[in-house]
Amino acid sequence: DRETDRLNGKLFLIANGMVDERSAYLQAGVLAAVVLGAAFWIDLLLGFGFLTLFLITGVLYNYPPTNWKNLPVPGLAVNACGMMLVYDMGWVSGGGDQAFPAQALAYGFGTAAVYCNTTPPDIQGDSRTGKITFGGRYGIRDTAVWALVVEAACAVTALVTDEMMLFIPSAAVLPLFAVAAARGKLPDSLRATKF
Repeated sequence: DRETDRLNGKLFLIANGMVDERSAYLQAGVLAAVVLGAAFWIDLLLGFGFLTLFLITGVLYNYPPTNWKNLPVPGLAVNACGMMLVYDMGWVSGGGDQAFPAQALAYGFGTAAVYCNTTPPDIQGDSRTGKITFGGRYGIRDTAVWALVVEAACAVTALVTDEMMLFIPSAAVLPLFAVAAARGKLPDSLRATKF
């Protein structure tokens, strides 16, 4: 994403050449190897969970032929599912049973809401490089509406699964997501996401 990040004015270390591509790949490779190795050393199931997360959110999300980060629905799905998998691995690591915890769904919805609202600021730079994110495909207003829908699903799911650590903040920002959806303006979407 170097070119897209440069056009969108973010993640400047790699986009502006302050960190060269080879060094970035080396660092990413070392970190991935250490994390995967440690995960497999701790627990076989945890290792396969991290390997799955790495393949989906690392390889399939970022590289051809899939490049899911450049597509609206796959990009959204990978972000939401990636967070659910992270929660699940934390659940298992913390001594939870092997069944997939229902609370993970709430975190997936919350991540989807934030992901939706982070795509509109980059519409112009993304479109110049052929990247079509959720915001690029559906525009600011419709993206804000979808962000509201999944944020509401996050709050409801967190309440139903008794995940109060997520319910309280997700319910507190729900009015901001509603304002963003009603107005369809970028500053409102960014405010909701920041809070």
